[in-house]
Amino acid sequence: MLTLLISPNCRRSRRIAAYLDERGIPYRKLSLDTPEGEHLQSRYRFTASPGILVHTTPVNPFDILERGKCRIDETRFQEHILTPLQSGG
Repeated sequence: MLTLLISPNCRRSRRIAAYLDERGIPYRKLSLDTPEGEHLQSRYRFTASPGILVHTTPVNPFDILERGKCRIDETRFQEHILTPLQSGG
């Protein structure tokens, strides 16, 4: 299960959600402004938006973006998101 905890007006949140949508990658989207979003933010101590959970493992959004840009790095996305999703952890 892939979960995105998005912040309103966050460009990274929109960019990553659009990337997942374009590729048909299923995910759950929660706002950080909801009680559940706040709970998950507190539990996993996200320091950047969007908060990303692959199963129960937090992923920093900067780990999947090109350095200094708001674009997905395909290799890093594969390493930090797809491979763990496919392996179940």
